[in-house]
Amino acid sequence: MIRVYFIYTFIFFTLLASGSQANQCTSFESLFDSPLPTTAHLEDLLKEAFDDPNVYKPLQCYENVRSLYNEYLQPDFQASDFKVLLIFKRSFAKYFPVYNGDRAHIFSPKTHRAAAGMVPEWRYHVVLEYRGKIIDLDSSEPGLISKKDFLNNFSKEDLEDLVVVTVEGKKYLLSTLFPINQKLALEDFKASGKKYGLTNYLDR
Repeated sequence: MIRVYFIYTFIFFTLLASGSQANQCTSFESLFDSPLPTTAHLEDLLKEAFDDPNVYKPLQCYENVRSLYNEYLQPDFQASDFKVLLIFKRSFAKYFPVYNGDRAHIFSPKTHRAAAGMVPEWRYHVVLEYRGKIIDLDSSEPGLISKKDFLNNFSKEDLEDLVVVTVEGKKYLLSTLFPINQKLALEDFKASGKKYGLTNYLDR
């Protein structure tokens, strides 16, 4: 009698364990019920955000990328999906982002959105990178930009002096310091990020 009891007990727990494994498999498979966001979906979001005054403000590129992520890209995309690129001249690196009146630090990309048809004069610029493509909210058209087309926005003279600091998207887009002290946050990003010549980085 005792032997029969143990046999039934063994069968019961075996079936229970099998059911648990089946549920785990079902839960694991359910992870794939919702498809991952696509590049086409990102393009659609960028078009929606392009004319949103809550996202784009002239001459505030450093904040615009954060607004884009907060208002449109999350939760479909994770901050870690992106890199933030801080672009400035080597001669400006020591002072970034402090204005000191020296026009030698200025560069003028071929984009007219921020300056309403006039040639912009920037001391630094901030854009996003997603899977090797650039998101530049100051571009004249919304969407992802190839690295080659992005480089074409800059003169040969500027490209010889422009550098880029790459910052992980999670650190920049989710920064709690940024809303409190933008200058200090930008200085921290510049100091902690990886620095490259802009042409060398985009040609990789």
